[in-house]
Amino acid sequence: MATMQYQYSELYNRVSKFLGTYGSSGPSGTDLTDAQDFVKSGYLQFLTSYDWTFRRRYNTISMEAGKYIYELPQDFGGIRTKFCFSQETGYPPLSDRSEQEIIELRGYGEYNAYPEIYTIRSGLYDPQGGQRYEAVFWPTPSSTYILYYSYYYMPSMMSNDTDVPMGGAEMSEAIRAMCLSAAEGESDETVGPQAQRAQAELAKAIALDKKREPRELGYMGNGPSINAWEVARGSTRINNVNYNL
Repeated sequence: MATMQYQYSELYNRVSKFLGTYGSSGPSGTDLTDAQDFVKSGYLQFLTSYDWTFRRRYNTISMEAGKYIYELPQDFGGIRTKFCFSQETGYPPLSDRSEQEIIELRGYGEYNAYPEIYTIRSGLYDPQGGQRYEAVFWPTPSSTYILYYSYYYMPSMMSNDTDVPMGGAEMSEAIRAMCLSAAEGESDETVGPQAQRAQAELAKAIALDKKREPRELGYMGNGPSINAWEVARGSTRINNVNYNL
């Protein structure tokens, strides 16, 4: 099926043409490797340049009694929201604290209850799987709980010629421009026309992505507002109050 998005081969071939290494049938050898490296660099810069809606993923952690360290997904690229319980539990959202604070709290002795705070820290690393991350909770779960959260998804690098970058067709020009900018910066060691075009395309892409955001932003006043947990547990439902006259 035809697509408006640039395929991986189209991106590295365009970079190769910009560098003058395309040849009669495309880049090869070290020229091909260099062009692909610039695509990787430009694509990564694009992905990390903004809070893109298409990098947001939602997940759950199934907690077990007595276990307070949980490995996060392999594609985890940073936490977006706090961990929250389901509405039915009535427990408040967890607070993000430092690892040092959790270590100190655990030093006072074992305490089992529903988790109240958490921290995200580096986990295991191996050359094949890369860097992993884990969430550490306190207190230690006293029972089974389900936690909900959102995180930034970090995709695998394109490897097949027909692979397309994430983001959709609307992001295609910005991604290609970022790849050419990466090649320009490495080869010329200067900020040139490609870098300027990349910034212009990136600004357009951000404006398009903002249109994907919800139109209703919720409470926008200066005073304190209520959160979803407070609404769920009925703090504003005055009809639930029974008056004894």
